[in-house]
Amino acid sequence: MQIADLAKKLDLSENELRIRVGDLGFEMGPEDTEIEDDLADLLIDELDGEKTEAELAGVVIEEQLEREIVRSQSKQALTSTKEPVKKV
Repeated sequence: MQIADLAKKLDLSENELRIRVGDLGFEMGPEDTEIEDDLADLLIDELDGEKTEAELAGVVIEEQLEREIVRSQSKQALTSTKEPVKKV
């Protein structure tokens, strides 16, 4: 498999892929353009869907913002549905 194709499939740059491959204990030279299919399958299994700490932090922040928005909208809905008290 072409390294460029594998990097694209994993949503990584070629350089990021080379670093991740090295982190997993495999060697990939800077001039290599292809990788064995068996190794590519192993890397796909290992790296596909793996999120960086920054991506995970972004997900947590998004969830917190969504909760705050819902909470704020709930408060607004409660205050806008109350009928004014009529004095007699």
